[in-house]
Amino acid sequence: MSSNGMPSIDLGGNWTPLVRNTLVFLFVVYVVQLVVGEPFLRVFAWRPIGDGFFPWQVLTSFALGVEPIGTVLYWLTLYFLLPPLDAMLDRRGLAFATLWSWFFAVMATFAALALGLPDVGFLGAAPILLAYTALFGFLAPEMRFLLFFVVPVKAKWLGWGGGLLAFLFFLFSPTNTTALSFFAWVGAWLWVGWRNGVFRRMRLRAERRRIEKRLARFEVIDGGRDEKDWIN
Repeated sequence: MSSNGMPSIDLGGNWTPLVRNTLVFLFVVYVVQLVVGEPFLRVFAWRPIGDGFFPWQVLTSFALGVEPIGTVLYWLTLYFLLPPLDAMLDRRGLAFATLWSWFFAVMATFAALALGLPDVGFLGAAPILLAYTALFGFLAPEMRFLLFFVVPVKAKWLGWGGGLLAFLFFLFSPTNTTALSFFAWVGAWLWVGWRNGVFRRMRLRAERRRIEKRLARFEVIDGGRDEKDWIN
């Protein structure tokens, strides 16, 4: 609990095996990427379709890094978000949420490409990080954490803020790169809604309104019988 009685969470408080293994893997991949250079990127980075594109690139491109400062920021964000997500979900749940967000982002982006969205290639972990902000923000919306280690903020504002930024970047530069980030956030938001039963409750409320609207067209008429008429 925080000092004002609100629930709080310590982001990045534990160097868990999940965090360690993930960051070590990404570090090794990034070192190989820097050492090998362009030949490595031609095989594993998302290339524009028809220009050296391979099917596995829709997966491997997410494990690659960008410039060193951006890559370190990616790793720091994972360090902060993975421990609470690992605590909120079991390992299988986190893996499923990650894979669903990735799958939704890739499929939605391919649909947008078919409609004429520019394909400029892609590499980096930004889409997964945006998905994780949505998972953290909407799985524990009232949790508080220290933004920039100073400002107490509810988790739900991190979730909505990440989605807003992803949407604005997509509007500013509509390419497959920004589409992947935005659709990964949407995919995570949909997964949380499904897990929490939000969409089922919305469907039930809509169905109840339809039934009430149909019943309102009927008029109840008193049959005129006395109560004793029903007694044998």
